[in-house]
Amino acid sequence: MSDAVEWATMKASQGIISGEINQHWLFCIPIQVGPATEHARNLRHWFALIILLQAAEIVGQLVLNMALLTALWMAVTALIGLYAWYQDMNITYICLWGIVSVGLGVMAIISDLIPVITGVLTFDIFGLLVMISVPLVYFLAGAFAWHLYNDYREDHGKKAAQFDPFKQYAAKYDPKVPGDMDRALDEAAGRLFDSHSPGALRAP
Repeated sequence: MSDAVEWATMKASQGIISGEINQHWLFCIPIQVGPATEHARNLRHWFALIILLQAAEIVGQLVLNMALLTALWMAVTALIGLYAWYQDMNITYICLWGIVSVGLGVMAIISDLIPVITGVLTFDIFGLLVMISVPLVYFLAGAFAWHLYNDYREDHGKKAAQFDPFKQYAAKYDPKVPGDMDRALDEAAGRLFDSHSPGALRAP
């Protein structure tokens, strides 16, 4: 029995009829219609933690490194992540967030870390640690997005990739982000994206 047939049989046994599960993909990126997977919703604490780490990076880069451009790109990435949060863990926006994070992480290594390693630029140890934290946070976001992407593929009858470094941590650990942080993200997302809020960004 093929993977697709097994998946369809499983979904039918759960009372889900044809058309209720979206099968639209833009190349390799899923276009989600309907709710997120149960596993994705169970990882909201991880998502909240990573978005908060990105927000902390914005402040750290501005205050400690005075790196305006780095902080600006991190802010753009955090906003994409926050919009994915606002859309209830929407896999389409999570994939976009992950792709942008990985791309900017690679750019940070090329533009910042390689010149320091090769001696073109010099930094003190503290400044170097702050600089290293940028690609680390980006790659953490990328790994998390890749894990949710694989989960979505499996939930929709497709084979997931074997390479999934975040999977072991998602299963073993829960960062236990305080409920206040969850509510703060909900309020921030609502103010930015809710069309009924004054000064909100218009969500499509």
